[in-house]
Amino acid sequence: MKRIIFTLALAATFVTAAYSQKVNLESAITYFRNGDDLSLKDAKRFIDLAATNEETSMKAKTWYYRGWIYNKIAGDDKLTKSMDTNAAEKALESLLKSLELDKKLEYNNDELGDAEGNSTSSLNFLYVAAFKAYNVAFVKLDKGDYANTLKIYENLLQVYKYDNKGVMMTNNLSRKQLWELTAYANTKAGNTTRSKELYNILIDSNYTKKSVYTSLYNLYINDKDTTKAIGVLEKAERVFTEDPIFSEIEIQLYLASGNSNIFIEKVSQKIEKNPDVGKYYYYRGLTYEDLRNEVSSKKSTPASTIDSLNKLIEPDYKKAVELNDNDTFSHYNLGAFYYNLCVPIINKMGKPDDKKPDYKIRLAKLEAEKKELLDKARPHLEKAYELKDDDRPIVLALQHLYEQLKMTDKSKEFEAKAKALEPKKQ
Repeated sequence: MKRIIFTLALAATFVTAAYSQKVNLESAITYFRNGDDLSLKDAKRFIDLAATNEETSMKAKTWYYRGWIYNKIAGDDKLTKSMDTNAAEKALESLLKSLELDKKLEYNNDELGDAEGNSTSSLNFLYVAAFKAYNVAFVKLDKGDYANTLKIYENLLQVYKYDNKGVMMTNNLSRKQLWELTAYANTKAGNTTRSKELYNILIDSNYTKKSVYTSLYNLYINDKDTTKAIGVLEKAERVFTEDPIFSEIEIQLYLASGNSNIFIEKVSQKIEKNPDVGKYYYYRGLTYEDLRNEVSSKKSTPASTIDSLNKLIEPDYKKAVELNDNDTFSHYNLGAFYYNLCVPIINKMGKPDDKKPDYKIRLAKLEAEKKELLDKARPHLEKAYELKDDDRPIVLALQHLYEQLKMTDKSKEFEAKAKALEPKKQ
C-alpha cells in the first residue's frame, strides 16, 4: 500500500508541475488582455517563465503571445526603458519561433483579428517587430554593439522566407540591403568570413553598389589574396563600364606586384578595350621607363635595347597628355623623359676634345640636340608646375631646365622657390 501511495504522490507532483507551466502561459495571456501597464509587466514575467519551460517552449502559442507582449513593450519608449531595452529584438525572435512551430497555422492566420478589425496574425506582428528591430539595430550599430546588431540582422534575414507578399520590400527594406548591412556589421565585428560570403552573394545577384565591390576587394587585400581581389575588380569593371576607378585600382595592384611584363600585358589589354583612358598610357609608359632604367644599370645592355624602350615610353606619355591635359604626373614624366635624354649629351659637352679639327662642329651639333630636347621638355614641365606649383621636384626640374637653356633669371627664380619648399627641420 505504501508503494502505491508513493506512486500516486509522484504522479500528483508531476501533474501539478505541468499544470503550473500551463498556468504561466494562460496567466500571461490574461494579464496581457487587461491592457494596462502594470498587467503588462506581469504578462512579461509569466510569458518568460513559459518560454523557458521544456513543454510550453515547444508551443507556437507561447512564442506568439511572447512576440505580441514584447511588441507592445517595444512600441513605447517608456515601457522599453522600464521593462526591457531589448524588447524589439525579443519580439522578432519570438514571432520567428512561433511561425517555425505553427505547423497547423493556428496563429499565422489572416482570420485572426482584434475588436477594431486589425489583423493579429503572427505574420502581421512579425512585420511590426521587424521594422522596430531594424531601427533598433541602427542605434546599436552606431554605438558599436556589433554582437546584438548582428543578432537582429540575422533574424531579420529569416523574415524573408515568410514574406510571400513582399511587405519588407514595399517598406523599403530589401533582402539585398540587409545583406549589405549584415556584411558591414560582420566586418566591424571581425567576422570577415561571413562578410565575404554576403558580399559575394550580393555581387552574384547583380547588386550594383560600388561600396560592395570595394569592401570585398579590401577584405581580400587584407587577407593578402591578390587573385581574389583582382577577380572582384574585374567583375566591377564589367558592371561599372563608365567608371575607370576599379580598372585603375587593378592597375595599381599589378604595378605593386613588381612583375613588369605581366603588368604591361594587362594594361595593354585594357588599352585595347578602352583606348581613351589616359591613365592606362601613363602607367604603361612609367613601367617601360622602369624597365629601361633597370636594363641601363647593366653595362652589358646594348644601346639598341635602351633606344627601343625609349621609343615605347615617349608615345605612351604623349598619348596620356593628349587624353588628359590636366594630369600633372603625365606632363611631368614626359618633360622629365625629354630632359633625361639630354643628360648624356650634357656630359659629352662637359668633356670636349678641342684638339680634334671638327671639335666646334661636333659641339654645335650636341648643343642643337640638347636644345631640341629641352624645348620639348619645357612646355610639359611648365604645365606640370601650373597644375601643381608647390611640388618641389617639379620646381627643381624647371630650375635645371632654365639653367641649361641659359635663362639665368628664371633659373635663379626657381632656385629660390625650390629652397622655400625645402622640408623644415624638426
